[in-house]
This record gives sequence, C-alpha cells and structure tokens, in this order.
Amino acid sequence: AVDVLTFVEASRLPKELEFAFVHHADPAAVVDEMPDDKRSLYARLAAQWLAGKPRQDPIADAARVGVLYDRGGRMRQSAHWLHEAGQAARAVGQLSRAQALFAAGCRNVGTDDADLAADLRIANGGLLMRIGRHRDAEVQFLEIGRAHV
Repeated sequence: AVDVLTFVEASRLPKELEFAFVHHADPAAVVDEMPDDKRSLYARLAAQWLAGKPRQDPIADAARVGVLYDRGGRMRQSAHWLHEAGQAARAVGQLSRAQALFAAGCRNVGTDDADLAADLRIANGGLLMRIGRHRDAEVQFLEIGRAHV
C-alpha cells in the first residue's frame, strides 16, 4: 500500500501535528487509496458543494457537478446536471459539446425517470436534427416512445 499522508518532523505549528499528502501532485493516487464508499460519499459532497456555488462557466461547472454525481452513484441528479450543461452549451452555439453532454445524460438516466429521459432525448434528438444527423435523431425520438409504453 502507498502511504497517503506523511507527518512533518520539524513542524512549524507549535504543539500540533503537521502532515502533508505524499501524492500532492497526483490527486488521482489519493482518490484511488480511498475505499469505494468513502469515494462515492466525497463525490456527492463535492457535487452538492459545487452546485451551491455561483457559476463562473455555466457549461463546465454544471458538467462537473454531473460527473461528480455520477461518481457518487446519483444517476438521476447526474442526468439532470448534464442536461442543464447541454442546454447552456446549446444556448451559446457549442453544438457538438451540447450533443456530447445530452448523450452522457441519456446514458445516466434510469428507466423509471421517464420525464427526464424524454427531456434529454428530445433535446438530443432536436440537436442531432439541427446538425444534420437525421438517422441518429430518429433513434432518439423512437426511444422516447419506447420509454413511455
């Protein structure tokens, strides 16, 4: 096992223990050392914290919250945030980015979330129609009908 923390012998803080991350330049190594339940908990907490902050970049921030909810096991919330990010990307004309976000949201939406699934597939299908990918759009629209049957 890799040590994640190391204690500093000559601490600058009197009567306190000072420690540092061994992998301070490699956050993925720190995350990999965590147990699965803690990793998903921290991802959900980070998503909740980031969702409450003002957005500097509406597309990237909403997409990041969606990814964090995905890592935390909250697929409906992930799909909602990816839908929001896709709508923001579409509003500023970033169509390929919006389509990728809508597609990721469609993969995360559950079978019991018919309303969110329909919203995502309508947005994705409409965008695919707009960029000329008519066959892919038709598949998205047919999926809406299958989900509601």
